[in-house]
Amino acid sequence: MPEIAAVVCTLNEAPRLDECLKQFYKRVDLIILLDDESSDDTVDIAHSYVDKLVVRCVGDLVAQRNYAWSLVPDDVKWVIWVDADERWDHDFLLNIRDILKKAEAEQIVCLRFPRINLPDCKDFPDYQARIVRNSKDFEWRPIVGSRDECNVWWKTANIPLDQADRKHSDFEVLGVSTQDDYPIIHLKRRKDLNRRWWSK
Repeated sequence: MPEIAAVVCTLNEAPRLDECLKQFYKRVDLIILLDDESSDDTVDIAHSYVDKLVVRCVGDLVAQRNYAWSLVPDDVKWVIWVDADERWDHDFLLNIRDILKKAEAEQIVCLRFPRINLPDCKDFPDYQARIVRNSKDFEWRPIVGSRDECNVWWKTANIPLDQADRKHSDFEVLGVSTQDDYPIIHLKRRKDLNRRWWSK
């Protein structure tokens, strides 16, 4: 039975994708990629690594991620949300199964990571919810005022998981774990990326 699925949403990520997918190849049980009709070699590169590949124009980032979540089999326990321009800590990936087993025993439902945004790193730690239990209780929602960012929300409590243990102490039962020992490096943002919804 698969326990861990890595999910990647892409659009013209050919220059970054090979290195991104190599991080998770053979370290997780499934790699699922949803491509937003790339015009470069993204899909060709993905075929070497992924277990499930869907090319489909879904809509904005929130719709993409929620649709991608629907592609994850129900029996998968953990979903890792991977951006093609993020590089994960090597030690974390080497020990990912032990870390997630421990998280499960402690009733953790979400692992949040500090992100180092290159080139200036000025907003470190920029916490990101990147590993979430596979459950219909959670969904992606937009961050108010942003066209290209979103958070995972606990639907029943109506709160974002990446803030649950900081601003909503009543909901610590959620078990959000901050992984300060394993920062994610976020590569310099692309300037050529023109998502359809940005012009709306």
